[in-house]
Amino acid sequence: SGMRYYTLGKTDGNITLLLNGDADNLTAQYPQQTNISASTLYGSVAVYRDGASVTSENGINVIRGGSYYNITAVSSGDENHSSASVTYWLNVTKASGSVRLTLNGGASDLEIQYPQAVLAFASTSYGTINLFRDGADKTSENGDFVLLNVGYYNYTAVSSGNQNYSSLTLSYFTNVTKGVNPVSLLLNGAAEDISLTYLNNLNASGSATAGTVKIYRDGVDVSADNGKNVILGFGYYEYFVNATGNSNYLDNSTGVSYFANISKANPSSGMQININPSTSVEYGTQTRAIATKSVGGDEDLLYSFYR
Repeated sequence: SGMRYYTLGKTDGNITLLLNGDADNLTAQYPQQTNISASTLYGSVAVYRDGASVTSENGINVIRGGSYYNITAVSSGDENHSSASVTYWLNVTKASGSVRLTLNGGASDLEIQYPQAVLAFASTSYGTINLFRDGADKTSENGDFVLLNVGYYNYTAVSSGNQNYSSLTLSYFTNVTKGVNPVSLLLNGAAEDISLTYLNNLNASGSATAGTVKIYRDGVDVSADNGKNVILGFGYYEYFVNATGNSNYLDNSTGVSYFANISKANPSSGMQININPSTSVEYGTQTRAIATKSVGGDEDLLYSFYR
């Protein structure tokens, strides 16, 4: 009888791959540890992550960065068993990021009155930080005092995050209200009532932080005389000043007022008698006496001359 030859093929190999103890895909969140365990009954085993060998990590708990990994285990097999491989996917998701935002030191909305400044400070532990005001990048102002006009502003801090931590945003609002608008009234340079004698100058000066200043004397607008010397007749006068304000300052309708008391002058200070000749003379010599007055505002006075 003739001889017969038989070729025996290798039987199927064997490979086991476990991700955190399960033969399945795995999702974990950074910084959770993950364990890649691969084993075979035949030959040697190799482990690959995205095509790169990580056999040295086989069976070890490892913190892996956020990413989506292809994990493949390969058995070399032996003379009787074929090689074998198995693949699972490891999804390491990012942890929640970190962002901080304070307005004038407080982690909340802010209300201030003009001209108070705003200090917005934004920071993050992961990645880079950007600061926006009403959608405009104001990172260059981060941590600096800024004077804003009256308005309602949105401040938003944005952390970029990184491989392991997600991006994150945080917003607060700043409400800048109109500032108070103090006014000043000076009578002859002093913020107080004044008493003068007729013919003395009176200077009423009004000012305000902002807006248009108006000065009234007994209810009549005398703003044209603001800061000018005037002479008032005998009487008791009320001076009042207010201001309209502007886009950043409130109107000041309450204003401030002072009183000016003008008393009558003594006309004798302007009266004079001239006698010519003024020295002693002999009987029969004629002399002339002339009375004069140099007082203004005395049109209604009656002057008499006696010898």
